[in-house]
Formats: sequence, structure tokens, C-alpha cells
Amino acid sequence: MGTSFHKIERAKEELTQLHREFSQLEKRMSSLHESMGRAIKELFGPDRQAYPALEEEVFAARVAEAVVSRLPIPSQVSATRKQYVREKEAAAFMGTSVATLRRWRMLGSNHGPAFTRIGRMVMYPMAELEDHMKAGLVLRRG
Repeated sequence: MGTSFHKIERAKEELTQLHREFSQLEKRMSSLHESMGRAIKELFGPDRQAYPALEEEVFAARVAEAVVSRLPIPSQVSATRKQYVREKEAAAFMGTSVATLRRWRMLGSNHGPAFTRIGRMVMYPMAELEDHMKAGLVLRRG
């Protein structure tokens, strides 16, 4: 159940980040739309309807399409995640407590995921956490 909660929380975080990025994109688009409107007025005067190929909405749609085509693919976004996390993040990812991770470390390598120490700080590789979670999968019987 902890894993499902973690996936939901991760999805909420990703959606929140995408919403922020989309809001910033909308602000940029609005600013660009205003700038283009001013430029068209300066170049062609108030009678800009005489130039249907330069209509603002068509141009704004083309710009929006170009911007969206350059946005990163979701798989590229997830590639920027952390490679190592501290105990608290590792415990949240696995749906356990920090005390459980500490107990596993004290019991030896067979009980918990692999970790590394930097001085007194304990770091867990995300790949090891995922592998440890996968190793605990129980397959349903058909």
C-alpha cells in the first residue's frame, strides 16, 4: 500500500510541476501575443485587416505549436531525477520508516537495500531502492 501512495504522490508532484511550467508558458505566450500585436500595428498601422496572412491568432497558434513541439518528452523529464537520496527520502519512497531502514542496516546486507556512507551521512541509490522493491514482488497465482 505504501508503494501505491508513493506513486500517487509522485504523480501529484509531476502534475504540479507541469502545471507550473504550463502557467509560465501561458504567460510567455500572452507576452509574445501582445508584442506581436504592437509590432503589427507599428509595421502596418491600425488597418492590419488588409493583411490576412498576418492575423494575430493564426500567428499565435503557429508559435504555440512550435513551443509545444520543443517541450521535453516525459521520459526525458524523469531522467533528471536524483541518483542518490538520503534516508528520509528513501524511507518515503519505500513506504517504511527511517527506523526500519536503520534496523535493516544494522542486521546486515540481506535485509535491506544497498546503501553508501559519506562520513556519517547515509545515501541510498535510487536504482537499488527500486531493485529492492522489485525483489519483494509477490506474483499472483493464476
